[in-house]
Amino acid sequence: MKKIKKFIKYPIQSTNDILMKRLPLSERNKEVLTDELSKLVSNSKSNSLPTIYIIGFSTWKKIIRKYFKEYNLVFIDKSISKEQFNRRYRWQIMVNIDRSQIFIWGYKAPDFIFDFIQKNDIKTYFVEDGFIRSVGLGATKEPPLSLCLDSVGPDFDAGKPTDLENLLNSYECNDDLLLRAKDLIDTIKSHRISKYNHSKKVDVQGIYGEKKGKRILVIGQVEDDASIKHGCISKLTNNELVKIAAAENPDAQIIYKVHPDVLNGHRDYLSSPLLVRDICQVLELDIPLADALETIDHVYTMTSLSGFEALIRGIKVTTIGAPFYSGWGLTDDRQPTVRRKKKLSLEALFAISYIIYPSYFDAYTGAIIEIEDVIAEIVRLKKVKNIENYGVLLKDVFVIPQGIYRHYKGSLYQVLHTAQHSETEEALVVYRCLYGEYGVWVRPLAMFAETVIVDGKEIPRFEMIKALAD
Repeated sequence: MKKIKKFIKYPIQSTNDILMKRLPLSERNKEVLTDELSKLVSNSKSNSLPTIYIIGFSTWKKIIRKYFKEYNLVFIDKSISKEQFNRRYRWQIMVNIDRSQIFIWGYKAPDFIFDFIQKNDIKTYFVEDGFIRSVGLGATKEPPLSLCLDSVGPDFDAGKPTDLENLLNSYECNDDLLLRAKDLIDTIKSHRISKYNHSKKVDVQGIYGEKKGKRILVIGQVEDDASIKHGCISKLTNNELVKIAAAENPDAQIIYKVHPDVLNGHRDYLSSPLLVRDICQVLELDIPLADALETIDHVYTMTSLSGFEALIRGIKVTTIGAPFYSGWGLTDDRQPTVRRKKKLSLEALFAISYIIYPSYFDAYTGAIIEIEDVIAEIVRLKKVKNIENYGVLLKDVFVIPQGIYRHYKGSLYQVLHTAQHSETEEALVVYRCLYGEYGVWVRPLAMFAETVIVDGKEIPRFEMIKALAD
C-alpha cells in the first residue's frame, strides 16, 4: 500500500526508482535515464524551496541550518557510494537544477561528485571556517561565527585562481574601506583577537625567558591538513620547518608553537617535537597566538593563517607554501605565485580577505552580521569565560554553578543544570523561575552569563546570591 501511495503521489520519480532497480542498465545509462525523467517534472518543481546539498560536513555542523534558513539543507554522507548518490540525490538535484546548489567542506567529497558537478554545471561552493572563527576550537564543536564560501576552491588552494585570489587581484579599495580596515586591525591587536580565542592570556616573558637577540616563532600545523596538501609544493614536516628556521637564523632563539588541535589531542603528530628540542624551544602549553607573537621578530610558516596574524602585528613572515596572503609584496615567499600580480598594502589585503570575502553570522539567530559584530561578540565571550567567580571550565564547557540568582531587573531564579544541545553541543543553562507558575526555562550559557549596562554601569545579567551548598 505504501508503494502504491508513493507511485500515485510521485509517478515519475517512482518510475525512475523501479527502472533503476529492475532494468539491467549500465551505470552510464542509468544516469541518462534519471536525467531525462527529471526534465519531465522540472517545471512542476519551480516553486519549491531552493536546496543546498551539504557534503563533507561533520554532523555537528548542522548548526548552519540557522545560517541558511531560506534554503532546504540536505546533508549527504561524504562516504556515500556513487550508486547510492545516483539513486537518492542525483534525481533530486537534476529535477530542480536551477534551484539547487552544493556546499562541500574543503574538498571532502568523493571524486564522482566533482565529476557530476562539472558535467552538469551545478552551482557549488567550497566552504571553510572564516579567518575570525570563534572563541573555542572547531575540534571542540564551537559554532563558527564566520564562513568562507568560494565558487572555485577553498581559499587555501594555491593551484587555482580562487574567488579570494581573484578579488585580491582586481578589487579596488576606496579610502573608507581602507580606514575601516586600519581601525579593525587596531581593534584586533588591542583585544588580542585571533582565529580561535579559547586560551587565557599568559606571561610569555616567563615562558620565553629574557630576550637576548633575534627571536623566531615557527608555526606548527596539522601536517596532513588539506591546506598543506593544496597550498605547499614542498611537502615538509613541522620538524623540517623548524630546521630551516634554525639554519637560516643560527644565532636566534627558535620557538616552535605546536598546533592547538595536535597539542590538545584532537589530531595526531606526524613528526615528534621531541626530535627538534635540541635546536628549539617547544611550547608545551596552548598559548594564545596573540601572546605567542609578543617579542617575536620573525615568523616561519608553511601555509598557516598565523602568518597573516603576524603580518598585521608588524612581524616579518616567511612562507614556505603559498597561503592566500603571500605573493602580494608583504611576505618573504619561497613558493612562486605568478598569478598574484598586484602589490597590496596591509590594509588592502586585510580589507578584501577579512571584510569583503567571508560571511559573518550570529550564532544564536543565524542572522548575517558584520565583522565588527563578530569581534564584539568574541570580546564579550572571552570576558564571560574569564569571570573566575562565576563559573568553572570543565572539558571545554563553561559551567554555571547551581544556586539562586537575581536577574538585574529583580526577579529570582534557581539554576538547575548546565546542559549541552544534543546537535550543536552549545552550552545551555536550565533554570527555574522562583515566582508565578515556577516555569523551567533554557537559555544559552553565553547569554545567561553576559553583562548589561544599567545607568552607565556594567553589571551581571544574573547575579548569584546563594550557592546550592549554602
